[in-house]
Amino acid sequence: MKKQISLGLMLICLISCDNEVDKPKCGCRSEEISNISDNQPLIGQLIVNDETSFFDQYEYVLIYQESNCTNCIHFIYACNESEIVNQLIVGDSPVDIEFSGNLKMVCSRPFGPADYTYNLISNLIIQEL
Repeated sequence: MKKQISLGLMLICLISCDNEVDKPKCGCRSEEISNISDNQPLIGQLIVNDETSFFDQYEYVLIYQESNCTNCIHFIYACNESEIVNQLIVGDSPVDIEFSGNLKMVCSRPFGPADYTYNLISNLIIQEL
């Protein structure tokens, strides 16, 4: 009888266990918070990231400025930077681009104006204009 109860409790534990590994709340492996559709890509600029930047681990930054808000600037860092290297030649001057992909949260952001956002982007599709 004790053996059956123990087996029953073990079976209940196994069934009720969540086998999914929790995804981080931020970073390139986190859930997407928004999607930029490849049917309606955003137009912005790609620049080489300044070595003194808060996000110095990323080589490039995509900058998007909203047309109806001159102070609203979005700094987007690519999780898959190889897509940039494979598709574009980036020098010292900004490159006009259109891009799409999945936005994700950064784990920490620098102090700055409230109109500035900082995000990561995965599944990046990028094209020079």
